[in-house]
Amino acid sequence: MFNLENDLEHSFSTIYGLNYKGRALSSLKSEESRSIFLIGTTSLNNFNEIHMIEVTEESENLLQVTQLNVFPHENEIWDISTSPENGSLMIVTYNKISENGTTKRGTVYNIDYESSKLSPIYELPVDNIQCTDFHPVGRKFASLDINSLQLWNISESSVVKDFEFNIVDNLNSKNSISNESKFTNGSWDPHFTNRYALIEHSDIHCVDIKSNQVCWSVNDAHSQLQVRDIDFNPYKPYNFCSGGDDCSIALWDYRKCNKPINRIQHHSHWVWNVKYNPNHDQLLLSSSTDSFVHLWNIEKTSSSSPSSSSKITEEMYNTNLIKTYDEHEDSVYSLCWSNADPWIFISLSYDGRAVVSSVPNEEQDKILLSET
Repeated sequence: MFNLENDLEHSFSTIYGLNYKGRALSSLKSEESRSIFLIGTTSLNNFNEIHMIEVTEESENLLQVTQLNVFPHENEIWDISTSPENGSLMIVTYNKISENGTTKRGTVYNIDYESSKLSPIYELPVDNIQCTDFHPVGRKFASLDINSLQLWNISESSVVKDFEFNIVDNLNSKNSISNESKFTNGSWDPHFTNRYALIEHSDIHCVDIKSNQVCWSVNDAHSQLQVRDIDFNPYKPYNFCSGGDDCSIALWDYRKCNKPINRIQHHSHWVWNVKYNPNHDQLLLSSSTDSFVHLWNIEKTSSSSPSSSSKITEEMYNTNLIKTYDEHEDSVYSLCWSNADPWIFISLSYDGRAVVSSVPNEEQDKILLSET
């Protein structure tokens, strides 16, 4: 671990290195007072790890990383999801090798902090899982495999499936989607918690869990290329962002799906992650296989915008690149904000380099002054 000073606006980064390559990253969502993150490795040698680290601000210009635990895990880890209510519950998506080949499976674990072990609670009986996502409220979660969205409830003694949305039955017949299409990623809508948005190649569909219907769709969100990530604005209903293989970030109001509010072109390769700041939605992070992480100010399309009009104006297309973080040397596949500190975030590149960074002090001051 070592610290790097960034000259622009006094921002500092700290590097935490893994022993193996890595792609999976999550904050501990139940923790509201400490910045704790989980990082998973993707080693091919059948020995992997989940590192639990804590980030503290030792001084105005120093971020300290402390390793809290390392949990062994046999298989390559592709995704980690943590419960917003229970700090001991975690779902891991991983590669599993069997006689029939390799598939991605998901298991619900209980974290045993004292023994540094993950105790399996339930292995989902589903192949080709792409990701899992805990519901914002309650003991339930979504799993997304290439063909279906499923919703599961966690009780004291079992995990039970109570919803399934199938790509063939619900999308092919209605939206004329190719038989080769598959789901790859998704996100809960925090404002309408019975809705889950999912990525299907170049399209984005939002499913209403109660009615089992698609309530809105965005077709060809990134020039008929793969959409990699979506994230909903935590404070402004109907608004979300997406990143894709056209190297762009798109800002959307899904009431007007035919055209984005804004499209930001700055990355030189595929955009894998787009994340709103959970406390200040004028801040947006993006990461890419070009190895860069960008921090954006999108105030004109955020809830902090002084404009109350819903009309799209030229002013909304003005975005400010606050800072480029260039500490990575490989593709940046994962990115997330701290659940406890609004100014801290972490990014993970494929070579196993986790970089903990902060919003520049000058930008923090601007935001805090504007909110007083």
